[in-house]
Amino acid sequence: MKLKFFLVMLFSAFIMQVQAQYYRVSENKVKCIYSDMDGSITVRATGEGRKKKDAKEHAMKNAVYAVIFKGVSVDGKAYANMAAPLIKEHEAEKKYAESLYPFFQDGGRYLEFVSEEDRRRRSDTKVVKNKVQVMWEFTVRVRRAELLQYLKDEGIVKY
Repeated sequence: MKLKFFLVMLFSAFIMQVQAQYYRVSENKVKCIYSDMDGSITVRATGEGRKKKDAKEHAMKNAVYAVIFKGVSVDGKAYANMAAPLIKEHEAEKKYAESLYPFFQDGGRYLEFVSEEDRRRRSDTKVVKNKVQVMWEFTVRVRRAELLQYLKDEGIVKY
C-alpha cells in the first residue's frame, strides 16, 4: 500500500514538473529588421498562444516590452541607436512593474504603439505546434518615439 502511494506521488510530482517547464515564461526573441525616420522600428517578434490570434497579441506585447526594457537584437550597426532599451535603469522591470501592469493588459494601451502596417501577406511563420500552445513569428511596427513620449508623460523616463 505504501509503495503504491509512493509511486502515485512520484508520478504526480513528475507530471507537475513537466507542466511547470511547459508553461514557463519563454525567451521570446525580438529582432529589428528596419528603422524608419519617424522614430518607429519594424521587428520580428514571437508570440505564444492557443490560437494564432492569441499568439499575435502576445508577440505585440513582447515587441513593446523589448523596446521598453530589453532592447532589440540587431544584425550589424545600422539600427544600433534604435535597438537600445528606452528605460536603461538597473532592475527597471521590477521598479515599474506595478505602473505598467495596466499598460500590458489584454487590449491595453500598448496597442496604441504597435501595428501591423509593415506585415506582408503570408509572412507569419508557425514556429512550434503542440497540443496546447502554438508559437508564431510576426512582423510588427513599434512606434518607438511615441512610446518614449508616453513614458516621459507618465514620469517613468526622465531624460
